[in-house]
Amino acid sequence: MNGLIKKYDSLPKQLRASFWYLICNFLQKAVAVIFTPIFTRLLTTQEYGHYGIFNSWDLIISVFVTLNLSYGVFTQGMVKNSGDRKSFAASFQGLTFVLFCIWIFIYILFHVNLNRMTGLSTREMLVMLGSSWTSAAYGLWAAEQRIDYHYRKLILTTLTAAICGPSLGVVFVNIFPDRVFGRVFATFIVNVLVYMGPVFSQFFNGGKIINTRYWRYALLFNIPLIPHYLSQTLLSNSDRIMIEKMAGSSESGIYNLAYSVAVTMIFFNSALLQTIHPWLYQKIKEIVASGELGELRRTSWIINSWWRPDSYYRQSDWRATWGGEGGGVLVNQAPHQLDLWQWICGVPNKVYAKCLYGCHRDIVVENDVTVVTEYPNGATGSFITCTHDPIGTDRLEIDLKGGKIVVDGSAKATVYRLKKDEDELNASLSMGELSRLTSGNSAGANELYTIEEFENTDGWGLQHVTVMENFALHVLKGE
Repeated sequence: MNGLIKKYDSLPKQLRASFWYLICNFLQKAVAVIFTPIFTRLLTTQEYGHYGIFNSWDLIISVFVTLNLSYGVFTQGMVKNSGDRKSFAASFQGLTFVLFCIWIFIYILFHVNLNRMTGLSTREMLVMLGSSWTSAAYGLWAAEQRIDYHYRKLILTTLTAAICGPSLGVVFVNIFPDRVFGRVFATFIVNVLVYMGPVFSQFFNGGKIINTRYWRYALLFNIPLIPHYLSQTLLSNSDRIMIEKMAGSSESGIYNLAYSVAVTMIFFNSALLQTIHPWLYQKIKEIVASGELGELRRTSWIINSWWRPDSYYRQSDWRATWGGEGGGVLVNQAPHQLDLWQWICGVPNKVYAKCLYGCHRDIVVENDVTVVTEYPNGATGSFITCTHDPIGTDRLEIDLKGGKIVVDGSAKATVYRLKKDEDELNASLSMGELSRLTSGNSAGANELYTIEEFENTDGWGLQHVTVMENFALHVLKGE
């Protein structure tokens, strides 16, 4: 047992955090699985259907009430404003609260129309708006904990809410005449009691909560993305609303139960794939930025693992068009790597690019690109990508004065640290020593450098939104 404890303590904090996030996600869904049959017995099919409709509208309306400020814009802002994190986080909490107050005022003015549209009562709508705010505010605090890998408090509060919410819901369902309202009100009460402590600590520890620069940053970042966020939410929730409108609450309740079971299965699968934070590239960034391996000399990223046949492009009229997608491989497939490459290696002062349009494909946008860069210190770089290579390559190399970093498959990184930097080796190594040390750049390697390896398992799909947010912000504000 002591050996296992020591082995656990020796793990990187990122890996320990990933493990506990996975356990937390699993326990959250386990609680949901346990309580689902309880509520299906306490509520009629019509009531369960109405409860599902409430949750669907909650997710849809939350997009407008909160602007999803706890998503990529907050994480990116925390990284870019690392020296002013507390103030940045407090300002986002302030903006989230202001948005909540604005929507309360809007609801008071148009409550009759909104009630009719959603089919919900006034008190249900007020609870929904309150839940949107508490969840968004907690999401900001949780995002900061994930960035810093402070997983203990985050897991404790998350599991407390996950267990106490439905537990109190069982009590309220049996007490309240309106059992559906009892269920949703219980969740709201638990969220207020559990979430508000951490939220207020973030709210007030940062000092100034009204910061027009950060507010403008947030609004410019996320308002253009509302259609994107809304489309995802509508696709996931409109079916239950449509069934309720066309067939009735009872039928919606039956569908909602089946949907909940399916989501539980999907959620666990996603937890396995997503719990490890994309720390691999953060660690590479830290190594390069720290200067421990010296200045950049050369970098290249070959990323050709985007094979797309003509059948893919013919699937929809908007694919591979300027009007539909705004570009080809640079915007649609490889913006993730292009963004990371620039973030890690820095901004070049010269860029040359050769773009081929419709290369071996019947399309009009670029699908074969070779970029050559030059940096202020004289270092060079290349970025190569295409969509017509069925075998594909994904390899990033960063050559520095004191070593080299290689990433294969966007998953495994190898860091070579020279025992003497290359300038010193070049000046001091004799031909005899060179012959003894190297043979095909392999023999005697242990005398030249040490090797560190680490891996990552995060999925690229989750980063689409963040990359497009960065692009939009650069166009709008030059950041």
